[in-house]
Amino acid sequence: MPLSYVPLQGQQRLRLFVDASSVKAGVPTAHTGFAIFTTPGSVPSGRMPADAPMVLLQYGSHRQRKVTHSSFAAEVYAMLEGVRAAKELAVIHALINYGNEYKQAPVDVYTDNLSLYNTLDADGVVQPKEVGAAVQELRELYHGGTMSTVTWLRAHGQLADALTKPGRDTALQRTIRTGAYAVRLAATDYLTKRSPAAPAQDGVIEHGGNIAGDTATQGDNNVHEQDDASTDDDTGGPDTGEYE
Repeated sequence: MPLSYVPLQGQQRLRLFVDASSVKAGVPTAHTGFAIFTTPGSVPSGRMPADAPMVLLQYGSHRQRKVTHSSFAAEVYAMLEGVRAAKELAVIHALINYGNEYKQAPVDVYTDNLSLYNTLDADGVVQPKEVGAAVQELRELYHGGTMSTVTWLRAHGQLADALTKPGRDTALQRTIRTGAYAVRLAATDYLTKRSPAAPAQDGVIEHGGNIAGDTATQGDNNVHEQDDASTDDDTGGPDTGEYE
């Protein structure tokens, strides 16, 4: 496939879709998949319209280096890796376009794991320590504004899903082929919250019609790993089962 260089004009937003495969018996490590797209700055964060133009900038798909015992932990490590990659890409983009590494495009993160979505603005301690340290770093990145917004969406809207398992005519394939998001999300298919450090004028379209901010549903103070994949919403509604 030949390389195609698409001219990008005006302000941009980076869209990070990140996913991890479910932890299964006999498989010591999960699979990470992430895809970073850019969209015009005029496209709202949160839910994107199906005709939102998107250009793929970077993707990754590989086995995780850490052994995990829960799908929640696998999703945590996958998101942390994806956010770090998006941060680096945002710095390079700023240097090339503006000569200023601090003039970075905002990064909008998309996950299909509701437990991870809720954990980002919770106050609880996550066990074991290794997972807890990764969660704490993600919380700092979220509250510090590196993640401008975080969106939970159902699995059919998760473009990175195709990078963790085989499939045909996936949402990722359609998006790359058409150059647009190519996924229609209903009002009940997503939730979005904005980092407290994100600019107040940052437009967000999210479930419920209000800026989500720090209003995500939170559990109790202690958070532990979950031993199954029930937080990955493939068919049913959200599940926050890792809260005790």
